[in-house]
Amino acid sequence: MYPEYPAPATPPGPLASDSDSGGVCPVCGFVPTSIFFQLPGIPASDGALWPSREQAYAAPTSDFRLAFCPGCGYIGNEAFDLEKVAYAPGYNSSLHYSPVYQNFIDRLVQELVVNYGIRDKTVCEIGCGNGDFLLSLCRLGHNTGFGVDPTVQPHTIELEEGSTVTFVQDLYGERYAHCQADLICARHVLSDGPDPEELVQLVRRACAARPDTLIYFEVPNAQLILQDLAVWNLMHEHRSYFTEDSLVRLVQRGGFTVRTVGPRFSGQYLGIIAGASDTPVGTVLPSSQALNDLAMDVAAFSQRFGETVATWRSTIADIERSGRRAVAWGAGGRAITLLNVLHVGNLIPYVVDVNPMKQGTFLPVTGQQIVAPSFLVDYQPDLIVITNAAFEGEIREQVREFGLSCEFLVA
Repeated sequence: MYPEYPAPATPPGPLASDSDSGGVCPVCGFVPTSIFFQLPGIPASDGALWPSREQAYAAPTSDFRLAFCPGCGYIGNEAFDLEKVAYAPGYNSSLHYSPVYQNFIDRLVQELVVNYGIRDKTVCEIGCGNGDFLLSLCRLGHNTGFGVDPTVQPHTIELEEGSTVTFVQDLYGERYAHCQADLICARHVLSDGPDPEELVQLVRRACAARPDTLIYFEVPNAQLILQDLAVWNLMHEHRSYFTEDSLVRLVQRGGFTVRTVGPRFSGQYLGIIAGASDTPVGTVLPSSQALNDLAMDVAAFSQRFGETVATWRSTIADIERSGRRAVAWGAGGRAITLLNVLHVGNLIPYVVDVNPMKQGTFLPVTGQQIVAPSFLVDYQPDLIVITNAAFEGEIREQVREFGLSCEFLVA
């Protein structure tokens, strides 16, 4: 057995105070926002995995403080610290090895190419990661692509013969505003950067010479977290958590006309498609009823989070008493939050993931080793904790194909 990871000085848990005040809302400028939920000492970076358990134990941590804006419904992590997030080569959060996720991407690409005419066009992707989404867009629509990301490693990406896709290892900034495109995508970048309004305005300036440019932004869905208690989606890397109303307001304030907005990928994300506008766009404010409903969810969240954690800790204690052999499946940010908040340690020593680039590495702070699905054939677990419900069907099918008989818990 491996040693338990060191316990944090302050145990994870809700430490909210109704009297705490946040800062200025980056979406509507309301002052002050109100801090309603806190977690101390969670891993600072979710895509940076570690080559040894000892290094994983010493991974950087950060506090987490959520603030709510009653003016527009924006929710932000006031403790976000970009310098602690390891956006560098080796960072890997790709989900493209999952058939379920790849099906979602294929349908999104089909929608953009067919419904919005992104064919024989130029596409720019901000935060392109490993380039999978951009390559799919360019392959299906015969488009020319430009991807920029501080973690991308262009020399490792296999391009098809005749491909017109270029990758640059860099943060997207003002120096790229001259790069005109018919479609500009930023998936899970608006939520993870320090200033979402600045990014939207930067993208708008990039559209100045081409007013028919479309944008596609994708972010985590705050309503799923607040209403359905998808609490393991809380991560330090996420600076911003948007509702549909606050996302629409941000994009409209930036000078775009919204074409469509709504939940995507089992409701875990929000996707918004908008067009550059030559004339000032009237901002659509969220209704007072919508803001009141959201404020009620915010007010109840700390207590509901505590109840969820207490239920899971009881379940973990039961697993320990019964001596069942447990593993987790899915080594993304949700698993990292879940294992850290519950302080699981040795009880779940392995986390399965289909991404081969993650296998053999270790999760930050808790130190679980990431293994391939085939590892389970020899390990023979009694229980699998599925860390993301969107992949439940896919995981159950793979376990069935291995001939394993075990219980499942869905986080």
